[in-house]
Amino acid sequence: MKSLISFFCIYFLLPGCICLAQNEVVTATNYYNSGVELLNKGEYLLADSLFTLSLNKYYAVDAFLNRAITRKRLGNEEGYCNDLYMATANGDEEARNAFLKKCTLNDTTYFDGKTRIMAQHKYGSNKDSIIIDSLGKKSWHNVVDTVPLSPEDTLALYKSEIMPMFPGKEEGLIRFLGNNIKYPSKSRDKGIGGNVYVTFAISKEGNVEDIKILRGVSEDIDKEALRVVGMMPQWFPGMQKGRFVKVQYNLPIKFTVR
Repeated sequence: MKSLISFFCIYFLLPGCICLAQNEVVTATNYYNSGVELLNKGEYLLADSLFTLSLNKYYAVDAFLNRAITRKRLGNEEGYCNDLYMATANGDEEARNAFLKKCTLNDTTYFDGKTRIMAQHKYGSNKDSIIIDSLGKKSWHNVVDTVPLSPEDTLALYKSEIMPMFPGKEEGLIRFLGNNIKYPSKSRDKGIGGNVYVTFAISKEGNVEDIKILRGVSEDIDKEALRVVGMMPQWFPGMQKGRFVKVQYNLPIKFTVR
């Protein structure tokens, strides 16, 4: 028997379908690469435009970081800081340290051998709390995260203004699943197939967390779906009101034996 694994359109908890957009991914990459070339040549206005065109297709940390550098050299301090904040999406320490140094108003206190920095964003309402332990290790928290979740924060788990994005967008996600999922031989030999629904959360740093089966097919197929989802690289996280939030994501995968 021939085994097929297909991927439905990807669904969030809200109804809706995201369709394949391979041409957009290729176009965004071309814009980005051209922007890097112009940035290296010192043609900052054109580089800024190309990075913007790339980001209009899909969000990528490198594109935000390079546009931040471009805008810094153009003297656009607010644009630099806003893009640098977006470049911290996956918890990059270098981007975070640069943002903390250049783009925040800081109030530092000391307690129990630790240092706390309350960092108010210069060009936004967000405020971060950074705890530095005795070994110099930093942990970052948005101030709203230091209190119990409010109904508004809970809503952010299901809907955000900017939804999380897999590297390479939907086409990259489908390619990743196709390259890594293996049809379990036990279910394949018995002709077992169907739709397995996996739910997981994309954290504020873009990590895949809390992976569970919403509706399974068989034990081995369910385990395979969980295994591959657990292999996923970091996503670009979702955003709500200018800050990164944790967002729930549902993914149906169809296993078919023919």
